[in-house]
Amino acid sequence: MNNIITSVSNPIIIDAKKLLDKKYRKLYNAVLLEGAKFIFDAFDSKLPILKVFVLSNKFADYKDFIEKANCPYYLIDEHLVKYLSESESPQGLFAEFDITKKMSRLKPPDSNFLVLDCLQDPGNLGTIVRTATACDFNTIYLINSVDFLSSKVIRSSAGTIFKINVYNISYEELLTLVKQHKLTLVSADMKGENIYSFSKELGRFGIVIGNEGNGISQTLKQACKYNVSLPMKNNVESLNAGVSASVLMYLMQEVK
Repeated sequence: MNNIITSVSNPIIIDAKKLLDKKYRKLYNAVLLEGAKFIFDAFDSKLPILKVFVLSNKFADYKDFIEKANCPYYLIDEHLVKYLSESESPQGLFAEFDITKKMSRLKPPDSNFLVLDCLQDPGNLGTIVRTATACDFNTIYLINSVDFLSSKVIRSSAGTIFKINVYNISYEELLTLVKQHKLTLVSADMKGENIYSFSKELGRFGIVIGNEGNGISQTLKQACKYNVSLPMKNNVESLNAGVSASVLMYLMQEVK
């Protein structure tokens, strides 16, 4: 195999570049990851690896990983690194992964979970994913939200996106899931009960976080059994969605 690529017109590079676009990630069921940490995290999470691209003069640094990955690898030069990179400081390592399993059929949660309603900011989603992983809220249902496999989400999640279950879901699918498995939904709502006085028996529950500007849709408001709020001083009206979700996850770990 000729594993040296020097041209942006090489079909292998063209296909890799396409994976930076959500449309092609969905079409090919694959994602292009950049940077050792995120690639190693995905690999350790058993995401199937398809191929590796490495800057020629960095090959020695990643030789052990490439051998362990046991997949096709390609040596590329600096201009191809810049062509594929979405980072300000590229490390010279890229890998394609098969996300067929990551996009697999919808499943019910096996722990407390999150429902994100039309969340649009990748930084917010990454923050929420990172905290959810730390708090063992290991399933997230996304409704009309930002692509969870975009590079911005992956970076802001610090690679934890590969450690939990994330599903794109419709309102109808979510409501069916809640009914079938007798799940409880709790919304984050400024008019809700103060979280510090909230002491309901919940069983397995999901925290619902709404859109950054418009909040939670009427459909989900009607489906939520409880509404909780975070008390605020000094006339602060609301918190960032990522912050609100993170605080609630930590506080509600104690709610049984």
